[in-house]
Parts: sequence; structure tokens; C-alpha cells
Amino acid sequence: MKGTFTKDKIYIFFLCLIAFAIPFPFIYSSISIILLLTVWVFTTDFKKTLRLFYNNKYLWFWCLLFFLTAVSYFYSFDKTLSINDLQRKLSFFILPFIIGTKLNVNKSTLNKIFSCFITGLLIIIIFCFVSATIRWQHSKDIDVFFYHNLVAGLNANAVYYALYIYFALVLLLLYSWEGTIFKNKWLYTFSLSLLIIFFILLSSKSLLLLFFILVLPIFLIRTLKKHKLVSLIIIVLGFSTICGIFFTKNPIHKRYQEILENNDKENWLPEYANGQKQHFNNLTLRRFLWSTALENIKENNLWLYGCGNGSVLELQKQKIQKKIVEYGSDNQLINTNPPLWDYNLHNMYLQILMMLGFPGLCTFLVLLIAPIFFIKYKEEKRVYYLYFISIIIFMFQESAFQTQAGIVYCTYFYMVIYSYIKSTSQKEKEEQINTNS
Repeated sequence: MKGTFTKDKIYIFFLCLIAFAIPFPFIYSSISIILLLTVWVFTTDFKKTLRLFYNNKYLWFWCLLFFLTAVSYFYSFDKTLSINDLQRKLSFFILPFIIGTKLNVNKSTLNKIFSCFITGLLIIIIFCFVSATIRWQHSKDIDVFFYHNLVAGLNANAVYYALYIYFALVLLLLYSWEGTIFKNKWLYTFSLSLLIIFFILLSSKSLLLLFFILVLPIFLIRTLKKHKLVSLIIIVLGFSTICGIFFTKNPIHKRYQEILENNDKENWLPEYANGQKQHFNNLTLRRFLWSTALENIKENNLWLYGCGNGSVLELQKQKIQKKIVEYGSDNQLINTNPPLWDYNLHNMYLQILMMLGFPGLCTFLVLLIAPIFFIKYKEEKRVYYLYFISIIIFMFQESAFQTQAGIVYCTYFYMVIYSYIKSTSQKEKEEQINTNS
């Protein structure tokens, strides 16, 4: 019994280590997963694990997505690219086994996991502020404190850090912390303030809107019942922040303004093809990539099984080169950095459809949406709903499963929350049986 308790503690330690490592450069989360896998191999009961996997059909869809991606290797153009993609996506296969089948994530473990995740983020935030300050002292350029410049030197870009911090803010504002460091009022206030400032400076348009439109009102409604003065202060601060963003000249306002400019499709490729300054903004770039991908899907009839995970870039390259020529360029290859075809599709639904066809898309939709129905009657359901909603929306603007920044974050927390829900459900059933008997 003592040995089992020790094994569980070691397992939970490395489980928390992954949460802590997610905001850091990719190598740290990879090492953490390898360490957890090693502990799992030496401590698990394989017969019990296989039985639990068989009885938890939701886990099948993660492994099925990996299997469909692996099969696509055989009809992909670029085998090396396909293998690299499969290596990144090993978490789809590994984490459902080493986390999803454990069913030992209780509220105490969940508190530790969330605390480690936020702590890792706070360390990264402090590092980024120090780094940006040093760069500002040399350049006197205020832009070093905004968007991608703020997280320069890290593997993930600003959009992914905004996604992480969105969830951290949801946790700090709405999660019921028990027996953790964030029960300390001063540490809680410091952490919340630092996260909010960093979140705003990251300038993620959609996540900022989601936070102000959805998360903040839920927090205010809940707080208003007990602390009217606190709610009033937050409303004033929130309104002031929104006014500051939208009614003053600043880099964040500029990013919102950009989406209203240069949206004329006829202006995109002629300038690009003739080697002039690129006038794509985040919206027009996505529209162009999406339309090109849809044309590829229709013309190559990719609905049934897609083109494979190693063929998307090649098909995009061929189609974009053709468009450049059609717009009157003398050069088929334009020396830009990076070339347009090197971008992923910035829409995971479209990316999956082009890679794996409708079977892959349906599998992807099930694994994204199904957990929403698991948490209907669970404690802290608002927190989990807000997490899942953010992922579902985020996938419309980013191909999050094409980079480790999205793969580990999404798969890990999906599995942790799933394990917690199944663990508590199993415990409730056992208690009900004991009560009846």
C-alpha cells in the first residue's frame, strides 16, 4: 500500500511537471512527457490500462486521429515532412494512455496541476518583461513590449501565449482554489495583475474579445452578489482598459485597425508577385490561405481521405505559384521570407480536412466537442466550458495541432480534465453503491 502511494506521488509530480513546462521552450515539455512515460511504464498495470482504454471510447478518437495521420504517410509527397509531423503528434497517442487511463486525478491533484501551470507562466512573463526592458534600453522602441516582440526568443509565438494566459485568467478568476499558494491574497493579486497586463500586451484580438465579452462578465456576475465594491472597481478598470485600447493610438489598437484595411483581394497578389512590399494583414493572409486550400481540396478531390500530412505544403506551393503567374509575375518563385506556401492554413478544421478528408475532420470534431457533454453536471463546469470554448474558437484561426505549442497544451489539458471527470464519476458511483448496500 505504501509502495503504491509512493508511485502515485511520483506520477503526480511528473504530471505537474508537464503543466509547469508548457510555457517554456518545447524541449522542456518533451522531456517532461518522456519522464512521465517512463514512470508510467514502470508503474502501470498494462492489463488494467488496456481494459480502461477499451471502456473509455473517447480516448479512441485521439488514437484514431494519430492513426489516420500515420496512414497518410503512405500517400504523402514529402515523406520527411510527414515523419516530422508524426513525431510532433505522438502526444495524441501517448497522453491518452498515460493520463486518460489513469483515472487518479482528484481535486487536490487538479489544484497542483493548475498551480504549476500558472507558476510556469509567471516565470516566463517575468523573463519576457526583463528581456524586453533590456532590448528597449538599447533600441528605445516601445514595440518590444507588444505582440511577437514581447515573447521573442521563445518557441511559441504571442498568440499561443495569449491562449495559455486566457486559461490562467479563467482559473484565477473562476476556479475554487483549495490549499494552494494562490489562496494568499497578495500573491493572488500580484499574479492576476501580471497576467492581465501581459495578456493585453500580447495583443491577441480574438482572445481579448473572448475574455472581455465572456469571461469577465461571468466573473462580475458571480462577484457582484458578495462584493459589490470590488465589482464596481473591476467594471471601471475594464471599461478604462477597453477605452484605452480602442480610442488611443497604440500597437494593440493598430492590430484591430489593420483588419479593416487592405482587404481588397485584387491588391493582394499583384504587389506580392512583383516583389513589392507585402500588404497582407492577419485577416487577408488567412482569407488567402483558406481560399487557396479550398480550391486545392475541390480540384484534387480530397474530401474522402485528403492529400496526406506531407503534401499540404506542396499543393499550396503549386497553387500559389500558379496564382502568382496568373497575376502577371515574370518570376514563378518569389524570394520572400517566409514564402506564402510555408504557412500552415491557420485553420485546424480546414487543415485536417485537406490532410485527412472527412474521416479525419469528423474524428477531430468528436475529440474537440465531446468533453463538453461530460462536464454538464460537474463542479467548476464554467471553468471547463470556457477552456473548451477557447480551444474550439482558437482552432478557427490557428492550425494549433501543427505545432507543439498547441499539441501539448490542448492534448494535455483535455486528458487531465477528462481524467478528473471520469475519476470523480467513478468515485460517485462507488459511493452510491456503498450507500445502497
